[in-house]
Amino acid sequence: MKTKISFKKATLIIPLILISICLCSNAFAQCDITTFTATPVNGVCIADGSVNVAVEEGSTCAGTTATIRLAGATTDLAFIFLNTSGSGQFNNLAPGNYEVRVQQGANTSGPRSVTITSAYTPLKVTATANNTTCATADPLFANNGKATVAFTGGIGSYTITLTGPGGPYVFNTATPTSHTFTGLAPGNYTATVTDNSAVCASSEARSITIEQTLSASFFLQYSSRLVNDNCDPYFAFYFNGGNVANTLLPGNATYTIAGDPTVYNLIHAPNLGAAYAFRTEYNLPDNSIITVMASNGCKTITATRNSGVILQNQLNLFDHRIETNINSCEQFYRVSFITRRAFGGADVWDYSPGAKASFYQETPADSQNWVLQSTYQDLPLWLILNNMSFTSSNINTRYKIVVEDANGCNSAERIIDARLAPTTPVNITVTENLSILQGTSSINISGASLVPGTVVTIDRVDGQSSMTINPTQPFNLAGSYTINFPVVRTYTGAAAVNFRLGDMPLGEYRVSIKLPCNQIVNRTITLTRPAEYNPTVKVVAGCVNSNIVFNMGQNSRVANSSRSRLRLNNAGTLGAIVRDPTENPLQQLSGQFINVPPGEYFLEFTDARYGVWNFSDLSFSLDWSVARNMPGGPQPYYASVTVLPYQQLSFTTTQVFCDNGDPNSGILAVTASGIPVDLIRYDVWKAGTDPDVDPPLYTYNTTTLTELTHVFTGITEGSYIVRVSGACGFTQQNLILTRGGALPNPIANKNAICLGQTATLSISLPSSLFNISWFNGNGDAIGTGNTINVSPTSTEIFRVEYVLNSNFGCANPINGSANLQIDLLPNPPVPTITTSQSCSAVGTATISNYVAAQSYTFVPVGPTVGAGGLINGMTAGTAYTVTSNNGSCTSVASASFSIGAILPTPAAPTVSTTLATCSAVGTATISNYISTNTY
Repeated sequence: MKTKISFKKATLIIPLILISICLCSNAFAQCDITTFTATPVNGVCIADGSVNVAVEEGSTCAGTTATIRLAGATTDLAFIFLNTSGSGQFNNLAPGNYEVRVQQGANTSGPRSVTITSAYTPLKVTATANNTTCATADPLFANNGKATVAFTGGIGSYTITLTGPGGPYVFNTATPTSHTFTGLAPGNYTATVTDNSAVCASSEARSITIEQTLSASFFLQYSSRLVNDNCDPYFAFYFNGGNVANTLLPGNATYTIAGDPTVYNLIHAPNLGAAYAFRTEYNLPDNSIITVMASNGCKTITATRNSGVILQNQLNLFDHRIETNINSCEQFYRVSFITRRAFGGADVWDYSPGAKASFYQETPADSQNWVLQSTYQDLPLWLILNNMSFTSSNINTRYKIVVEDANGCNSAERIIDARLAPTTPVNITVTENLSILQGTSSINISGASLVPGTVVTIDRVDGQSSMTINPTQPFNLAGSYTINFPVVRTYTGAAAVNFRLGDMPLGEYRVSIKLPCNQIVNRTITLTRPAEYNPTVKVVAGCVNSNIVFNMGQNSRVANSSRSRLRLNNAGTLGAIVRDPTENPLQQLSGQFINVPPGEYFLEFTDARYGVWNFSDLSFSLDWSVARNMPGGPQPYYASVTVLPYQQLSFTTTQVFCDNGDPNSGILAVTASGIPVDLIRYDVWKAGTDPDVDPPLYTYNTTTLTELTHVFTGITEGSYIVRVSGACGFTQQNLILTRGGALPNPIANKNAICLGQTATLSISLPSSLFNISWFNGNGDAIGTGNTINVSPTSTEIFRVEYVLNSNFGCANPINGSANLQIDLLPNPPVPTITTSQSCSAVGTATISNYVAAQSYTFVPVGPTVGAGGLINGMTAGTAYTVTSNNGSCTSVASASFSIGAILPTPAAPTVSTTLATCSAVGTATISNYISTNTY
């Protein structure tokens, strides 16, 4: 059985084990284990299925054992002795596919495949909360929270109990349903569904919290004297926060005027530029004392204002200066003006929507001849809130600005002399900035002279032309990056903001900045402060959903402008967004997503960039990652997260006795499965008691989430109720604890073997319950477990020792030992071969140490042995080996041998002679002479 672990959340499934130890015998006659059957009996609860094992027509099956395991598993889950007639039963089995085997000595039959099912469906409970509509501190607060509990599964009948402030609240139902408890105060609640079934009681609990809605920031933000299109005056109020729908209810937004007893309703006026804008009636007299009252459903605010009078000829000038055109390198004039938000007095265009501003140039200078240059009509709100600018190429004259509100109800004008404006100096700053890749830093170039077309060249002072870095964070941005120097980038953003080059290795750099009109600024900078991370992502298990808690563990040098969100993991690619950044504060790299359903996700941090976004600096989109050689933002990074499904608590049991002769030495090991959301409690009652009323006979509370097993000892033989409880509910099961008898002796598949052969020694005890050790004739340990292979070189007596596993805590555990002798049979001698050849017949081969009582085997096959050991049937030129067998053992193979064909007869010698002469005797020569022949 394998244990699967993901983000610190473990799921362990171990089927129930019921161990029975019965009297055994070594008599196997009339017990043909090959005929055994395994018949499943389906359950009606969580784990009460069984399998009946039977050997057909068995009569002497005592000592025969049966094992069961999950289909495809390599270890057994349970072990029983069959009775004399070959019958036995595995009990307390959870639904699943199993394999059953029967063992008789060293012989095994099976597996037989069986499937256990159950009609029982575990309880599945969900609980959701609706918060109160107001905070407790709000004057209009009421206990109007709600808790809805829904469930399926179980047997019934059921009880839904909600405990918490003002509770408990109880609802009984015969069938699965959904029920809503109302009128609840803020606080923590536990919703528990109890299945009151007599045969399969269980309970599931869910924790919920009814929050008091945060006290909304409801206040009067500002008020203003305005005029309509007909120049009729009125007063407007701009509220902040709250609930517009509640404020629009009759009587929730009113005003009175001093000296007038009438209560007027404020008029909703979103056309004034805000959803929470309200106004009075038109034709409001000057200097009226107005008292306003507004409610957002939770709190009421009042305020008194003097409507005042409309200021005439009011206009705030912001700045004027001489600048340089980056394309022509010629100077030009700029004048800027803004609204009351900087200077406190309302400009004339603030008195009604749809204002207009006009820019005039005096031509020629000092002539009072004003020529219209440009006009802004229907000024947009975003432009007014920041600043408006007019420009002109003539720096040696005067200009006039004229502004007016709609229909010309009010107007103002100003005259400015460009000849008095200051000239903008070269202003460039180079500083170390925040970065994204771990171990890197960045360079920030800023200043009023930073304009589009500026070329930045960065080089290493130490002369390196190439560097490779290997950052390990953040998440998927980790990798190997090679940077080539110099780095050259051209700035294309707006003027006078920031140009950031990030993800740079630490060290000293030369920065050369060439402005469009050929001004060159040189700077040096040393990067010494790297970005660092130490991220953690933890899944905190819940009763239905889970929480994902994260912390990037970043230092102060990390460019932290990210927003966290949760996305589906679509086969390794970013899927749909399931949780947006509203759950966690902006620009935070730590937080949590709560109540996340089971599934595969990516935790994503979006908008990572080297600068923090603000309305006047949008240059972050032009930043550059030097290491990644790509735009520096906004850039996401992410990590995969797995949320495992919640599983209802269930459990398995292992039962055995320390001493089969002592009915009070029972051992009960209980192992929980499912997801331990909180600490676990194990309880045991005698059968016939009521677990909901009577105290348990035995109890144990775990101290850690990993403590999934507890062993109760000293239990008396009998029937019991076992319950396992956790934060999300409980499950319980009935069981019977019974004793067995004597233990089996070891056996061998062969009691006598030949030299070089292997004998298998075994004992029918499960390794899951017993520690089993084997020893040779010298007393040396040679192995553990219930089966071992041996190859003795002489007759030898082996010993097995076994003891009940110490995990059961027995003071005098079951133990024993037994001997088993393996005899070594004599091996026949290795055949010795002699061969001969002749010129008249093929060669021959003979076994010189031939024994007629032995048999001989040739490789390759074909030859046979005749009288006296003569080998017949050989093929000339083929190599053979031969072994001998004395009826029990086989010899080692002989050396390789072969025979040749008939030897060739040499040709008759041919002799030539020469006659004698007067000076020499005659000669004779063998003309077909062969040096290897003899003559």
